[in-house]
Amino acid sequence: MKSLKLVIIAAIGCMSVVFISGSAHAQLLGIIDDYCAEVARGADEALGELGEATADLADCYDEFDDCMSGIFGSDPVECIGDYGQCINRAENDLRRACSEFLRDFRGDTRRAERSARREGVRREFQDWINGDSDSRNECLDSAFAASLVCAGLAEQ
Repeated sequence: MKSLKLVIIAAIGCMSVVFISGSAHAQLLGIIDDYCAEVARGADEALGELGEATADLADCYDEFDDCMSGIFGSDPVECIGDYGQCINRAENDLRRACSEFLRDFRGDTRRAERSARREGVRREFQDWINGDSDSRNECLDSAFAASLVCAGLAEQ
């Protein structure tokens, strides 16, 4: 599925960058393909970690509810303390996943830009990444989704 997505991105990229010579065009497409693969991998990983941390957060409430109902003990002070620690761990996992994702996303973008500069297609890469093409939007959709989840966490 991901390889099909990359093929589609490359095909759309071919149609959208008609002013670049054949060799430079191929270099740009290679850089874009590699970049999109890295961004998709990082976003998928981040969304997975965010999902796990969110499930852990929901489990905190279930454990608290069980504790308060006397299933695992009857000390409400201990239940509340455990609940607070559980929430802190889950929220730290959420923040860490977002921080790592954004750091990796920035690093992937910097590496792609450096590659484009070395290959003499930096301007074309910047035009592509700053543009509003279908290939660019498809490439960055998963990164934007992860960023929105992280932004939503920041608002809470």
